[in-house]
Amino acid sequence: MNYRQRFTTIGWIGAALFLLGPMVFAWVLTEYLTAAASYSRPDEAWVYLSAMLAPLGALLALIGREYYDATAEVARARATREAQTRNIR
Repeated sequence: MNYRQRFTTIGWIGAALFLLGPMVFAWVLTEYLTAAASYSRPDEAWVYLSAMLAPLGALLALIGREYYDATAEVARARATREAQTRNIR
């Protein structure tokens, strides 16, 4: 049997958080550091929460996977490849 894996909805959310989390963190941290001299400084909690987006995304991507039986899919791909090889010769 051949098994493959794919993302569930939670896995796709985790992948998005893992990729977008560092950008959100950089934006929040830039806002926090550049607002140091003004009176509209954002709360530190946003900095801490945005720092947790990438690790949370990695965890969700790890949890949000499912395995499925790909035996028929692999057999179809093998048959197609063999048919293409015969047509080339």
